[in-house]
Amino acid sequence: MPSHFIRQKTVNQPSTNYDVIILGAGASGLICAFTAARRGRRVLLLEKSNKVGKKILMSGGGRCNFTNYFVGPDNFVSRNPHFCKSALSRYTQWDFIALVEQHGITYEERNHGQLFCKDSAKDILNMLLAECDLASVEIKTHCDITGIEDLALKGYSTKHQHEDLRSRYQLELQQGHHQLRLHCHSLVVATGALSIPTLGGSGMGYDIAAQFGLAITPRQAGLVPFMFSDQMKAICERLSGLALKVEVSCNGKTFIENLLFTHRGISGPAILQISNYWQPGDTLSINLLPEINASEWLINAKHQYGKNLLKTLLHQKLAKPLINELPALVVGYSLYIMLCIGLALDALARPGPVRRVMGDAARQRARPWFTAVSITLLIVGLLTIGVMGWVVQDARHRPFYDIINQNLTIIAILDLIIASLIGVSVVLLGRAVVSYEVFTGKTLPRRGLWRHWRRTIFLAAGYSLLVGGSMFLDLRPIYSLLLTALLIAFFYALFSWRSY
Repeated sequence: MPSHFIRQKTVNQPSTNYDVIILGAGASGLICAFTAARRGRRVLLLEKSNKVGKKILMSGGGRCNFTNYFVGPDNFVSRNPHFCKSALSRYTQWDFIALVEQHGITYEERNHGQLFCKDSAKDILNMLLAECDLASVEIKTHCDITGIEDLALKGYSTKHQHEDLRSRYQLELQQGHHQLRLHCHSLVVATGALSIPTLGGSGMGYDIAAQFGLAITPRQAGLVPFMFSDQMKAICERLSGLALKVEVSCNGKTFIENLLFTHRGISGPAILQISNYWQPGDTLSINLLPEINASEWLINAKHQYGKNLLKTLLHQKLAKPLINELPALVVGYSLYIMLCIGLALDALARPGPVRRVMGDAARQRARPWFTAVSITLLIVGLLTIGVMGWVVQDARHRPFYDIINQNLTIIAILDLIIASLIGVSVVLLGRAVVSYEVFTGKTLPRRGLWRHWRRTIFLAAGYSLLVGGSMFLDLRPIYSLLLTALLIAFFYALFSWRSY
């Protein structure tokens, strides 16, 4: 028996009997708990960590990929391919989807029939906890199991022991500073595996199996990323956050899905799937141009675009590694916008000396317009910062392209709002310029446009070239938006601070 399951002698321990005790309050433990309680059993659910369902909250990038429209025995990896058939026939994906809909949880379908919460994984956890509460399941956290004993009913066959309602197991556990001794007729081990120890993963289930003489198959990592320690690690660090569709193969299995570069290696749906079939020493093949014949495509491209560089052609198929620059841009852009708006507001609050006749009157005319521009551009800056912060935060959990593709409507609306506000700020700024006579120092004439407005024309032309150049270089929309807001804030700060 493992050392941490050796029974310890204690005194004055309270003894409590249950029909069912379940070890582990993850998704499986929670469903098992309320299912048993619905059948009239008195159920206790024990969790080692401080909270239940931690892995639920981090699954699916915080959105919980709770099931799939297409679930069958072929979707599961097992030494015994028939092992899961009975379970899948008795409780299908449609049963769980019905439960989700019963609780009013909104969800969406993604690639290959995957179902994710639209809001948060907390919805699924709250649903499971609500079902446990309705079924009167008792839940205890901070429980460290110190001993399990089989109270085999002597003189009874295994079949009769199952039918006998007397306790068959005794558990000793530590909960905080309290030592407890519990008894139950049925003991369910739902402690999970070794993955992610910080979320409660441990080998306790294997130790319990060994204690009771249950056979254990060789253990190996599955549904995990690949990490590098050689020169590949530096390459992955430079490409960190970049996702692209690939074809990955190993030991006769092939998956066509997204690959995600991380700061330590490669991950993403394709890599997580193929990890189930990889063993140390095996060869892993990754095709960066799936579903096309790369050699034929390159030969045809050579005939059609003979003067182009190879990297120019590859940009048509492979993504540019721009997403890894977003975090620095968010910080830098935020500081820049606040500085520009701060300079403008400082100019309004503490204007410089008047240099021409009617200067004070002109300032009074221009002040409301400059103030309106400041407020409008401040809103533009905050909205843009919010959009970029959201993208960066979400990019930690899923590929950048998924974020854009799955939120096109939201991004389009935000783009329209921000572009409209920028247009309004341009109009307000123009009105302020006219009111204060920024360029001429006198009433603006109706003629001599070039002579009196050439600086404005130069600025507008330069601005147009920069924005047009960003479109020509095929920058992502968020970068064009960033450039637009950045330039208008700069011009506004320049005008107000230098001229007001």
